[in-house]
Amino acid sequence: MNEKVKSPAAVVRVYIREWMEARALDQKSLASKMGRSEGAVSKKFKDTSKIDLLWLSEFSRALRISVPELFDPPRHPPGASAAESLEFQQKLRDAMTLAEQLSDEQIRALLALAPAPASDAHGGEAVPAHLDSQPTSE
Repeated sequence: MNEKVKSPAAVVRVYIREWMEARALDQKSLASKMGRSEGAVSKKFKDTSKIDLLWLSEFSRALRISVPELFDPPRHPPGASAAESLEFQQKLRDAMTLAEQLSDEQIRALLALAPAPASDAHGGEAVPAHLDSQPTSE
């Protein structure tokens, strides 16, 4: 497996583009919000141009997010309108509320229907230990 490891700057460029899409901003609109020329912003999206803290701050201000959020993708589907995003967030809250009401037995039944995860991203257990053990009948 020979995958190219991306630099943090390359990753943040991808996420800035996703945030732009989530905010329905093109490069010209983003540049305008930043008080920069479209050419200057365009250069920052090229792999050879460095993005320093001043630029990160300007990107975050124009996108209405914090600088740390630039290092993560938007939490809603890219391209979603503000109304769709709010609807998605409400559905997620509703699902979480319903999940909290499930018994351990119901959770085990749901987990049995789901495809097995390849691995836990943090090296931990994919299924919490208290839910993983099946009751035994003797």
